[in-house]
Amino acid sequence: MGSGYMWSNGMGYFPIIMPIMMVVVFVVVIYFLFGRGSCSLSRDEREEGALDIAKKRYARGEINQEEFEVLRKDLG
Repeated sequence: MGSGYMWSNGMGYFPIIMPIMMVVVFVVVIYFLFGRGSCSLSRDEREEGALDIAKKRYARGEINQEEFEVLRKDLG
């Protein structure tokens, strides 16, 4: 069993595995920064509240003033 028994030059699969691992880490970081939405906004800022939806429905004429007032009182 000489020096080249398992690994021909002593480095093994490192020159093949390392660049692949670097690409995987890069892709994961990019996904978490941009793939799931902007990281600078909190969940509440990205989601529209129920009262905002009711206001838009009232503005479009989908609900009348009485229905809007009831929703506004219920939603807070």
